Amino acid sequence: MENPYAASHLSAEPATEGRKRRPVWKSLLIAYAVHYVFSWLGFLGGALVVPGSGWPRVPLETPGFAVAMFFFFPLMVDGHTLLEPLFLDIVPPVVAVLRLIRFALLLTIPVAGIAYLLTLHRLCLWHLGIVSFLLGLLLVVTIRVPW
Repeated sequence: MENPYAASHLSAEPATEGRKRRPVWKSLLIAYAVHYVFSWLGFLGGALVVPGSGWPRVPLETPGFAVAMFFFFPLMVDGHTLLEPLFLDIVPPVVAVLRLIRFALLLTIPVAGIAYLLTLHRLCLWHLGIVSFLLGLLLVVTIRVPW
């Protein structure tokens, strides 16, 4: 009588050939979900840490804008971080350094996203989450703290 649990007929080659890669849209959705959740956590963490910053104000009289703000918040934060160095306002050196740190961190997000698409390593998602959290936190600190 043969062992029913023995898998002598299977080899490593068919298992790797039969496996399919995840579709690109699912990987992009996972990466955006990680970026989204950690950006909100960083923003809300900054609202808790910085005294007097208050919670985000959502205009309830325009529900379309409120929903768009809720879903596209990480993209708004990224756009603000990208465009902020273009404005030539005079700020204290601490704020200028924090802006440069935010800008450098923001540039690593597409790199981590592309690396995740190519390799599907979870380390890329961790990098994406940590950087998104720091961006949300630094946004609140640089905007709300009177320097």
